[in-house]
Parts: sequence; C-alpha cells; structure tokens
Amino acid sequence: MPRVNQSDLIMRLALEFEMPVARAKKMVDFLVEQMSEELIKGNPVALHNFGTFHRAEAFSKPTGNFGKGGIAHYKPRVRLVTSLKLRRRL
Repeated sequence: MPRVNQSDLIMRLALEFEMPVARAKKMVDFLVEQMSEELIKGNPVALHNFGTFHRAEAFSKPTGNFGKGGIAHYKPRVRLVTSLKLRRRL
C-alpha cells in the first residue's frame, strides 16, 4: 500500500473537489492544527471509520548493562498484562 504524505493529500483534495491547491492546503493545515491542539490538551481525537489518536507516554529505552547481568526496565504492554491476569485465574 503506498504511503500518502501531506502534499499528496492536499493534491487529492484539490482534484476531488475542484478547488485551488492553496485552499486545499489551508483545509488540511487547519485539520492537522486542530487535531494537534486537542492531542496536546490530552484529549483523544476520533475519526469515524478511521481510528482514534491519543497522546501516549514517551517511550524510554531499557537501561542497564545486559552483558554483565544488568536489568532492563520497561513497561509491559497491556496485552501482556491481560494475559498474565488470565493465567492467574486458570
């Protein structure tokens, strides 16, 4: 599946609705700006039939010297936590 960047989206919008490229650019910029503002506030942004965006915690790399018995510190995924809870019940 080919990737679509912001410029491609602007061109497709301009061609589909027969509008000037400058106006399509303003529309795409406005949409991205509004979504970014809501995400910065911590609010999720949901687009019907597309998906939901939310602000996540920053990922930190594991620390420690693994060759000499160091310990990796990381957060497990939700799926892992859920499966461990199910194992305890069984």
